[in-house]
Parts: sequence; C-alpha cells; structure tokens
Amino acid sequence: MKKPHKENVIAWVLLVLSIAAAAGFAYAITLVASPIKVTVNSESFTLHCLYHEETVSYSEIETLILSADYTAKRVKGRGGQAKNFGVYENESLGRHYRLTYTENARNYIICVKKDGSATVFNQKTQEKTESLFAKIQEKIG
Repeated sequence: MKKPHKENVIAWVLLVLSIAAAAGFAYAITLVASPIKVTVNSESFTLHCLYHEETVSYSEIETLILSADYTAKRVKGRGGQAKNFGVYENESLGRHYRLTYTENARNYIICVKKDGSATVFNQKTQEKTESLFAKIQEKIG
C-alpha cells in the first residue's frame, strides 16, 4: 500500500480546519446578529430569538415586572458580548428562561410570570425596554 504524500495530508488537514473555522465564525455571527424580537398582538405577545420562541397569552400572565437590577447565574444556555439566553437561576425567580441583550445598561429587564414559571427579556436599550413594557401592560389592562 502506498503512503499518502505529505502535501496531500497537509492539504486535507487545512481543508478540515478551514471548514471548522468557517462554521464557528458563521455560528458566532448568527449569535451576535440575530435579534430578540417581540411581536405584540391583541391577545398575546411572542418572543423570537435564534434558539427560542415563546408565545404568552395576556390572560395567562400572573405577574409583569419591570426591573432595573437583575442578576442571575447561567444553568444552561449561551452568553456573550451581545446576548444571554437559556436557563438561568436566581433567588427571587428560581430557574427561569432568559433572553436579554448584554448592552442594555444595568440589566434593565421585563419579567413575565405564568404557570409558575418566569421568562426574563429586554430590548437593546432601557428606553426600548420601557416602551415594550408599557405596550404589554396596556394590553393586560
């Protein structure tokens, strides 16, 4: 059996490394670039992000909170320079789902509790988060 040429082995290794690097770069760009969208409808609102979609009916909401001081530790999920999302935990909410922009100053968030669980989310700025909170609160009545 003939041994492969050294140049062929190096070419294949470089090809595999290039593909892995491109996939990692594409994933990182997608994670940073994909927005956290909130669609406010007449009966519910829907949270959309890269790995999560949740529709919350206004009639299901037990508590709606706007907070300027949110901290939690990650249990399972992703976090980085642009967003944090996944399952997080803190003393006041227990385990909950988080979908937040990291650039939002002071961790300004909206927390919605329903069916014994909580979801925490925000928009890129404090002003946009406050505006979204007001829209949802208006729909609740």
